[in-house]
Amino acid sequence: MRLNEALGIVSQLDSPELPPSPQGRPPNLGYRPLSWVIEREIIVKTDIEQRLRIKPSRRMLAHANLCRLKYYLDMNKIITNLLSPRQVLIWLIAFTAVIAAMLIITSILFPSGLTEHKASSEKHENRLTQIQESGVLRVCSPGDYLPFALQDKESGEWTGIDVEMMDDLADSLSAKTEYITSPWSTIAEDTQKKCDIGVGGVTITANRAKHSYYSIPTVPNDGKTPIVRCGTESGYDTVQKINQSNVRVITPIGGTNEAFVRSKLENTQVILHRDNTTIFQEILEGAADVMITDVSEVKWASKKYPGLCSASPDQPFTFTQKGYLLPLGDNSFKQYVDVWLNIALNDGTYNSVAARWE
Repeated sequence: MRLNEALGIVSQLDSPELPPSPQGRPPNLGYRPLSWVIEREIIVKTDIEQRLRIKPSRRMLAHANLCRLKYYLDMNKIITNLLSPRQVLIWLIAFTAVIAAMLIITSILFPSGLTEHKASSEKHENRLTQIQESGVLRVCSPGDYLPFALQDKESGEWTGIDVEMMDDLADSLSAKTEYITSPWSTIAEDTQKKCDIGVGGVTITANRAKHSYYSIPTVPNDGKTPIVRCGTESGYDTVQKINQSNVRVITPIGGTNEAFVRSKLENTQVILHRDNTTIFQEILEGAADVMITDVSEVKWASKKYPGLCSASPDQPFTFTQKGYLLPLGDNSFKQYVDVWLNIALNDGTYNSVAARWE
């Protein structure tokens, strides 16, 4: 017997109207399996006529269970329709279309955003190949710091320990060096954007490491120490003696020397000097009392300028190291440079170059 027919028969019975239930659901009159109701209360003959026999006391219960069954069958029909293969296909097509539209809009609004990381990664992965194919090793340097790297203002020629080492690195890659002048304040960023490597007496610092990799150290033991006119060393051999209001401290702009002066010698008279190649002459002529720089530079300057001496040659105020800046994220190129440099540091190549600048 069809469900609708059964419901029609039940509705003809002289039973009281059932009160409406929330959301169209049948009233909760207790659960009884429909088979139990049919077996006990309904006799259906699919003959010429249909007979229904229901005890008066069971009319409301039968009506409720039949309504409940109809409700569940209707819900099952809805769910079945929603999960039909056709409906699933339609939803998948719609979802794919929305994602595609979002990607198109994003590429229009931010044309470089989607490709920048990919391009940067490909550049990193292919750097060694690019250098060898182009035959050019791009080198960033301030070019004002002997004995490591100095660019002659008239001829443009580059000289120094790091310059000779870059020639050796370029030779190992069948390339030639091409120098790009970069100030100390932005050398890490410039190396990342414009060059393959940054050199010139670069101190290894945590701040620069935010923008670049470093090679293994070229100078493993360095540090900040004062250089003064010979004969005045005892007055400037500690930070406390230097950090006085009557002391004139000269420093180049933008590097680790200025950073040390700003953080440790705040009571002194700070003189900012733009040309690192003439800064020692300022001390000799009495325009400044002291300069704080690296032990490696002090050793070179005290030989270059006989009137200058280190005030604390054996006890530098800090510990630092020097190395080469490398583009951040380029693991393959860093590995190559580290291997090349490790060999040069241990087979006498680096020491022989540095000896010419003592």
